[in-house]
Amino acid sequence: MTEKLILLKIHFSYQEYYKILFMFKGDIMSDINSSTKFQNNILIILLLILVIIFSISLLESYNNRYEYSIASIEDFLFDFTIDKIGNEGWELVFARRAINENSKGIYECIFKRKLTLLNYIVSKKK
Repeated sequence: MTEKLILLKIHFSYQEYYKILFMFKGDIMSDINSSTKFQNNILIILLLILVIIFSISLLESYNNRYEYSIASIEDFLFDFTIDKIGNEGWELVFARRAINENSKGIYECIFKRKLTLLNYIVSKKK
């Protein structure tokens, strides 16, 4: 760029040189504006990446949480109830035989499942 300006100074008078210099200055300013836009775009992209990373880490922290449920299941309903609860995503953690107040045999069971963000929101509303 400076080489062009020096050559122009030799070929033109002093006043014409300044007119041409201002023409080049406009080109330089458009280059600066385009580089500033490029830097702004890069900054926006980096901020979006940070927001996405933060959101993913937040979701993973909810996936590492569990919710627990306790159920007393009568003997004759055990198979049906265990299948139903398992289909809802619950995992049997502990079970023991017990007798209820009517001297009937039951299973006392503890279940767990991963707490998803949707389950977390629903449980907070209750």
